[in-house]
Amino acid sequence: MIFVDTGAWFASFVPTDADHAVARAWLVRNQAPLLTTDYVIDELLTLMRMRGENRRALRVGQSLLDQGLAELHLVSPTTSVRLGVFIGSSLISSGASPTA
Repeated sequence: MIFVDTGAWFASFVPTDADHAVARAWLVRNQAPLLTTDYVIDELLTLMRMRGENRRALRVGQSLLDQGLAELHLVSPTTSVRLGVFIGSSLISSGASPTA
């Protein structure tokens, strides 16, 4: 199992990141299960939003919370609830959907 931190997720999801191509290629080749935490997701979504990646943050957050990309370790139930509220309220206020 490989732990994935904020920088690796950001590089893999944001095409304008300098390490995007390398990060995506590694994810495609990787065969090992991935692990991340609710703290990492919180940090990732905050970073994405601060860099103007709001719609992408919604899609990424939903994917990571659904555990489709990595096993999610919950460090704090409070963080997990806050992430769910962030995703839900952002979708409602923007009219966006995670698939848009």
